[in-house]
Amino acid sequence: NIETYKFNTNQWYRLRILIVGIDSHTSGINVGFTDDDNDTNCKIHALAHDGIYRFEVPKQESMLQYPLTTSSRLDAAIQCTYSSPGSSTTKITANDQTIGEIRILESNDNQAATPFENETESWKSKRMEYIKDLQELEETATNLVQPTMKLRVDETNINGISQGSHKPLCNKNTKDDFQYGTVEEWKFSGVN
Repeated sequence: NIETYKFNTNQWYRLRILIVGIDSHTSGINVGFTDDDNDTNCKIHALAHDGIYRFEVPKQESMLQYPLTTSSRLDAAIQCTYSSPGSSTTKITANDQTIGEIRILESNDNQAATPFENETESWKSKRMEYIKDLQELEETATNLVQPTMKLRVDETNINGISQGSHKPLCNKNTKDDFQYGTVEEWKFSGVN
């Protein structure tokens, strides 16, 4: 049994796809949207990955294939167009195996909702402080980290400190720890 979604023609929908891998030998899953002619009557635009909006929302180009890791999430805006009774179904696939389908209804009950601004333009997402875009950060003496820090990651601890609810890994009161609101930059040595 596969899941069937019924979409009204030309109406925008938000679809959230969650991937949870149970096979330790699989590193990625390719999620696709297609019909029997390896095409589709749908436009699919990425909105967010793993719950974090893209910098430009939605992605301007429509895509039919999305490579995902075995533990990830994709939020997509989808608009499908009804063409004819026999060809108005789009398959949702994972590694070329059908896992669901979208049935496009001929309904003219369209809503004006759209993920675009002014019907065609993407918009810039706002970021919370702890996930802000650092690409345009100016390099000044106040945000560059000058000192070095030794970082040793073991199986159960970082720098010999184990995590626990009573003792977080990030503590503003220690000099060898990460601090909120700073940019950390490291050069790794002894790694390939």
